[in-house]
Amino acid sequence: MRKKLELWFESWSVYYERLRVAHVLMFALLLILLGCLACSSKANEPAPKLGDPVVSTTPVAPVALPTEVTKETKNPLTDLAAASAKGKPLFEQNCVFCHGATGASEGAFEPKPPTLNAGDVPQDPDGEIFLTIKNGKGKSMPAQKRLTDEQIWQVTAYVRTLAKK
Repeated sequence: MRKKLELWFESWSVYYERLRVAHVLMFALLLILLGCLACSSKANEPAPKLGDPVVSTTPVAPVALPTEVTKETKNPLTDLAAASAKGKPLFEQNCVFCHGATGASEGAFEPKPPTLNAGDVPQDPDGEIFLTIKNGKGKSMPAQKRLTDEQIWQVTAYVRTLAKK
């Protein structure tokens, strides 16, 4: 009986070893197939050439920005509608988190910042809004050092439109 049991265990271990080798080979084959599928996917194909970027044909005269801005400085950008349109995406990238999309302080920041569409801000002069954006205010309003002066004037023009909505 003991000999039969030993033979059975020995045959089982050989079977188990063959089964284990088969599983390893199947897993390796699966990895190779997945690698081939990943390399042949559409995501690896180059995007079609869409053409050259569109260049505006509207002539835009360069605006001489003031070198020194005071609270009473008026927005030097002459086309405020175009400036506001350019200021909107800048506002969305830099200001919405705290001030919210409409400027009503519906952002995630606590304590809530001043609303931009009501209260004192709509009555503030352009220069004061510009300086607040550029230099920050207090500890919670960071200075926007990444924006150029022209971009800050564009955001100022957009903030003006929030009070009219």
